[in-house]
Amino acid sequence: MVPRPKDNGELSFRDSISNALGEEPVLRSGKEFIAVDISKLPPGSVIWDNVPDGHVSVKNVPLEIMQDALIGKWTFPR
Repeated sequence: MVPRPKDNGELSFRDSISNALGEEPVLRSGKEFIAVDISKLPPGSVIWDNVPDGHVSVKNVPLEIMQDALIGKWTFPR
């Protein structure tokens, strides 16, 4: 859960395991994914920007809080 340099400190999530139409699949067979309980994240840190559809940005959340909000980690397809 470390932001990529191009993401300016934001973490990038999807609001479901679906892939946006016309986009390269976000979740690929055999790759790991995580689930996060956003109710455990600070108010205002979760932004549903929907670019592309279903995209969620998470800003300014310390790693310890993100780890506490982690529900699980699986391999796709689950």
